[in-house]
Amino acid sequence: MFTDPQLAHVELSERDAHLDGIPVRVAKWPTSAVLRTETTDETKGFMKAIVARNDDRILGFTMIGAEAGEVMAAVQVAILAKLPYPPLRDAVLTHPTMAEGLGSLFEKSSITICFHQGRPTARRNRVATIKSESDDVLLRVPGQFSR
Repeated sequence: MFTDPQLAHVELSERDAHLDGIPVRVAKWPTSAVLRTETTDETKGFMKAIVARNDDRILGFTMIGAEAGEVMAAVQVAILAKLPYPPLRDAVLTHPTMAEGLGSLFEKSSITICFHQGRPTARRNRVATIKSESDDVLLRVPGQFSR
């Protein structure tokens, strides 16, 4: 399924961490702050990473914006390799690309600590709905989501 702007998500969400009681840090960065957007004028969106509080491993990633699928693939490789976030933060990435924004996303100043004390919950078949700022439904995705 394709959306405009692109939507990409892999692994754990902030909500999942909260419900499962996993202590995490959350990094957020607006795509409008990525230098690539100056050449494309595609400024809508954000990047968001979920990082393990105790060992800095990347546990999840969500992006809405231009080239989200390509950026997500780079983060997914780091997740599969169980890498902490500093290698992505410190990598010299091609300029100008949206992936270049990963360096800024993982700067210490953009990561906030969130300690969630939830309890594990059953996953249920639900529908995720993405809405625009004017509350129009842009996308409905059925699947396994946390409650």
